[in-house]
Amino acid sequence: MCPRSRGYILVTSTFEGDGFVSPNDRLYHKHQEQVASGPMTCVANAAWRVEILNTSKHPRRFPKGTKVGTLRHFEGSVTAVTTEQLDALAEDSQPKASSDSTKCKMPHGHRENVPPEFHSKLEGLLEKHHKLWDGDLGLIKATSHRLTLKPGAKPVRLNPYRMGPRSRGLIKTEVDCMLDRGVIEPSKSEWASPVVLVPKPDGSVRFCIDYRKLNELTVKDSYPLPRMEDCLDSLGDASFFSTLDCIAGYWQIPVSPEDRHLTTFTCHCGLYQCTRLPFGLCNAPATFQRAID
Repeated sequence: MCPRSRGYILVTSTFEGDGFVSPNDRLYHKHQEQVASGPMTCVANAAWRVEILNTSKHPRRFPKGTKVGTLRHFEGSVTAVTTEQLDALAEDSQPKASSDSTKCKMPHGHRENVPPEFHSKLEGLLEKHHKLWDGDLGLIKATSHRLTLKPGAKPVRLNPYRMGPRSRGLIKTEVDCMLDRGVIEPSKSEWASPVVLVPKPDGSVRFCIDYRKLNELTVKDSYPLPRMEDCLDSLGDASFFSTLDCIAGYWQIPVSPEDRHLTTFTCHCGLYQCTRLPFGLCNAPATFQRAID
């Protein structure tokens, strides 16, 4: 199994009936492997699939006989999912290219368990809020990002880092995408920070701006960030959870017009400044948390 990935493995058990899958804590603490918890209809000694996550930085192999989790009797309704449905779910979870021709105006969902009398209400609700998932960036107007410099700060002017043909092509593609989405605009600022490409675990690269020199000259924002322990404790004994994920969350927060010239970055494509909050600024997490709060 590839590092930092998820997938399905075949398992067997002597358990028969509706059960609840719980992960093997020892497997996680020793190898950083986590089995997804949840209800499952099982047939004794028959192979069935469970979802597993490899959170480590190394590929993992599961020898035959490995105990990946435990099963206990579950009292409640369990919906059986076929292998074909699992494959369809895996395909749906793959990232799709974001272009105007491939934007999905309605979210894909599985409505098998929705009672027929609620189908029309569900479609109306999805249509009412279609802007939440049509692929366009939103705008959080609650706050804007400000950059306050320390007294005596002088402009940072750095040259672009050397890049090969492939890296230049990736940067050009990303710059064009940000221009189309209104995240950046051409600049004539005397400030200039270089672009870097950071490899990601899945083999792709992340477009980043080296703001280290600018961050050294910036007055730090001490707005409190939530403690993870408090977030987990707030869940209590809840059994059902929902997650909301902002698409490019930072890019939904505007940069104050009078401070945009400070965010200027330089590359072989030219000089650009950010109209939306970029990644890499020391106060970006504080601004995002303030906007969310």
